[in-house]
Amino acid sequence: MKYFCIINKADEISNEIAERISNALIDYNFRYDEKHPELIIVVGGDGKFLRSVHEHIENIENINYVVINTGTLGFASDFESDEVDVLIKSIIEGNYKVESCNLIKTEIVDEKGESHIEYALNEFRIENPMRTLVVDVYVDNDFFEEFSGNGLCISTQFGSSAYNRSLMGAIVAPNVEIMQITEIAGIHNNKYSSLYNSLIVSKDSLIKIVPKETENVILGIDYLCLEFKNFRQINISLSNKKVNFVRYRKYSFYERLHQSFIV
Repeated sequence: MKYFCIINKADEISNEIAERISNALIDYNFRYDEKHPELIIVVGGDGKFLRSVHEHIENIENINYVVINTGTLGFASDFESDEVDVLIKSIIEGNYKVESCNLIKTEIVDEKGESHIEYALNEFRIENPMRTLVVDVYVDNDFFEEFSGNGLCISTQFGSSAYNRSLMGAIVAPNVEIMQITEIAGIHNNKYSSLYNSLIVSKDSLIKIVPKETENVILGIDYLCLEFKNFRQINISLSNKKVNFVRYRKYSFYERLHQSFIV
């Protein structure tokens, strides 16, 4: 991988780190290319990384990511801000393996029957902040439940440790290709009753959500919020599109969980 670009948080520390990395790699005959990068080095946190994924979504399968953390949590980061020289040396030496995570494909079918496709790395959400959301949920065309509450979160394996975790959903180990349905403030009484627990479905499953009404409904795609005033249904599946992570050194998912959430 000789063509690279750097996405950074643009604060003083991130700018300095980005400049150091860029100058060092160019000295070793790497080429800076923002239009067709093979390697994107993110200097920042998880938020900056997610934004870069969406900015390059059309060409995402041809891009490899490595993240150096200058943000807060940095769950997607393999290097910390005091490991700049280690990262530079690793890129120059070129010893790595690539791990990939599937994106969620969300098909929003409007009132005219036209489809709008969106992709998410962490999760898709359907929410109503103004009033109770009521939707019918189908899995593989079988009716599953009528959900009532604030909303639903459908996450990937990668996104299982993000918003899904805050909703008490299960954290899923790497290389397990699944989707997970988790409630957002579900209502449970003698009129409405849903599963309550998170439901993990296989990589080949199709989740269909049919709303009773769509007024004030917000659709969340990772950090993005979309407003469709009228839509018939939403079809959610695990896409063949993947985000590629370059691992220049040993990666332990369980150590990262421990450092991020337990220590």
